[in-house]
Parts: sequence; structure tokens; C-alpha cells
Amino acid sequence: ILVDDRNVGLYVASTKIVNILTSLVVSVSGVLLPRLSYLAEKDKEALHALLDKMINILLILSVPFVMGLFIESGNIILLICGQEYAEAFPILRIFSLLLIVIVFTNLIGNQLFISIGKEKWLLISTSIGLVFNVILNAVLIPHFKAMGAAVATVVSESIVLLIQLILFVKETNYKLPILSIIVIIINSLAMTVLVFFVRNLFENVLLSFGSSVIAGIAMYFALLLLERNTYLYEILGSVKRVLHRKNNSAEVGNGE
Repeated sequence: ILVDDRNVGLYVASTKIVNILTSLVVSVSGVLLPRLSYLAEKDKEALHALLDKMINILLILSVPFVMGLFIESGNIILLICGQEYAEAFPILRIFSLLLIVIVFTNLIGNQLFISIGKEKWLLISTSIGLVFNVILNAVLIPHFKAMGAAVATVVSESIVLLIQLILFVKETNYKLPILSIIVIIINSLAMTVLVFFVRNLFENVLLSFGSSVIAGIAMYFALLLLERNTYLYEILGSVKRVLHRKNNSAEVGNGE
């Protein structure tokens, strides 16, 4: 249990922001993996190709989110929660790391393990993570309060991801697309440098946040376009299809 209501509020404020961004990224994997179960049984090479695509797409979306959230945590807390939650700045920075962890535990644990009939691995990994979470909370919360709870959550979820990744790679002989991962990280770091520079040009919180976000997004996607990143076009195509279906549904509803 957190020490007092104040710390509970700081913890909850940070988790809500991260959960919103995480749900946006996680929804992509649900849209793009309709044939996962079939490929897991019939075609390992096609499964690995699909995983390459999914990992690249999720990284393209989640890595800049993590870095942007880490840099802009102060402005985000001020804009969404107000000055009274200013103490949540460092807590949100810690939780920003949780975004990418949850995105991939969802992919591996909730989708891949189920597709290859290894639900017990999901239970094992999450149970170990729960044990670590309880222990770390007991040790850290009395000393560091909400900050300790945030660290305990990130560490325990990271342990879950590590276990799931080891089990999955060992079972399927899948090789991570290391080169693509490095390129995405470099692009995100370049974006982060620009965001850090732009946000310090303005004293107004809203102007600082808005200008840095626009500059960061523009630079990040410009780099992807210059690299002719095919996965970017996959993302844009999926967004276009979703919007098209919503427009068609709205037209049908209006017609009735």
C-alpha cells in the first residue's frame, strides 16, 4: 500500500497517461495479426516475416512515444493534471519506460504464446513478475513511496518481458531484427535532441509542448521517409483502412 492519498494520486496520474498511450500502440497489433494462429501451425517462415513486420511497426510507434514522454513529462503533467501534481514529473518519466515493455508483453504473452499453444508460459512469466512486484513494493515503497512503486512496476514487468522473450526465441528459433531496431533507436534519439532544443525556446507550457511535439513528429517521419521505411507505409495504410471503415459505417448509419 502506498503511504498516503497524496502518493496514490501521483502514482495514478502517471499510470493513466501511460495507459492511454499504450492502448493506442497495442491496438495496432490486434489489427495486424489476424493470421497469427494459422501461420504458427502452417508456415514458420511466414510467421517470422510477420513478426519482423510487427516488431518494426510497434517499435516505430512506441520508441518515440517513450522518448518523447520522458522528455515532455513535466509539460504533460502540468497540462493534464495541473501544478498540484508537479511531483509526478519523475514518476511519469519512470513509467514512460513501461510503455514499450507492456506493448511487447502483450504481443508475446497475450498473442504469440496463445497462438503456439503455450498459455502455460504466459502464466509462468506473469506469476514470476508478480512475485518480484510484491517483493520490490515491500522494499521500495516505505522508503521512496510513489517513486518506489513506479520502479517496482517497471522492473517486474521488464522481468516478465525478458522471460517471455527467452522462451519464445528458444521455442521458435526466431532472430530479432537487430539492424532495424538500431535504426529506429537512432531516429528516435535524433528526434529527442530536436524536441529538447525546441521545448526550451518557449516559457509558456502549452507553446513549449505543442511546438516540440510538432517538430519531433515532423523530424521523425521525415527520417523514416528519407530511409524509405516500408513499415511506415504499412502503418499509414492501416490507419487509412480504419478511417475508411469508420466513414462507411457513419454513412450507413446516416442513411438509415
